[in-house]
Amino acid sequence: MSEKEKQKFLRDVQDFWEKDVEIKKILMDLLKAESSMNGVYQMQRYVNLLRRTTNSLEGIFKKIIPLLKGIPSNLMLDFVTKFFAQIQIEIESCDCTAPGIRKLVTTRFSDMKESFLNVVNQNCVACYLWFDLKSIVKECTSINELLHFYHAYIINNLDYTQVFPLISKKNNVILCGNSNSFSEQIFNKFPDDIDSSYVDIFSCTPELVFMIVRDYGHATSLKISQVDNGIDIEYFIPKAINFDKIAKLPGISRMNASTQLGWATGFFHGEVDDLGNFIRKIPTNMDYEIKY
Repeated sequence: MSEKEKQKFLRDVQDFWEKDVEIKKILMDLLKAESSMNGVYQMQRYVNLLRRTTNSLEGIFKKIIPLLKGIPSNLMLDFVTKFFAQIQIEIESCDCTAPGIRKLVTTRFSDMKESFLNVVNQNCVACYLWFDLKSIVKECTSINELLHFYHAYIINNLDYTQVFPLISKKNNVILCGNSNSFSEQIFNKFPDDIDSSYVDIFSCTPELVFMIVRDYGHATSLKISQVDNGIDIEYFIPKAINFDKIAKLPGISRMNASTQLGWATGFFHGEVDDLGNFIRKIPTNMDYEIKY
């Protein structure tokens, strides 16, 4: 890959993160507006908002399709077009009552099914991507799930991670991307006693860092956002090696213990200094829990 191609690749990734934030804000605003449904007129206004929001989100998702390198654009475009057309059909046929509208919003906008997360986890792990697109598309029924698929693909695609320019390196910790004070603070404060073979810190935007910590939960990924009063940390543990330890992690929200090596996700608010203590609590291979 030429330097020019690498720079375009990097811009593509940064463009995705900006659109990722835009989509999440639209979905959050939509959910907040639910509280305004106090009568027939307000419910009709909310349904009109659903129509406009669906149109806006369809345009954004279609713009991101070229970033999904390796997936035939025509297949993804066809799926996204049909996906949003079906949502519009369901909006038009929706039972215009508060319960009916809320059900539609949950199933088609905000839901995140465990069956969908299972399929994504089976196909996208750490920085290695091998997936069956049909199985993912079959389970994907909400806009939030579609965003999660885009997110998982971009994060787990080696072609993307390899074009981030190196900023700094210490021991097995690498900082790459665009230099800024937030990412450098995380890099400089990362503890030396974390026994990971590799820690990759990707500076995506001035307020957003993505991190992969290998050997902890196999390869735990963390999305770290800078906010006014600290940082927000979303984490995904692809192999929940010891469920007793996983259950005690801060902000644990989902844990699939149906298989010997399940997965877990969570979210918590904290400070940069909290990252080291959190990572130390994630099980390693030494904590492997044998089930009989």
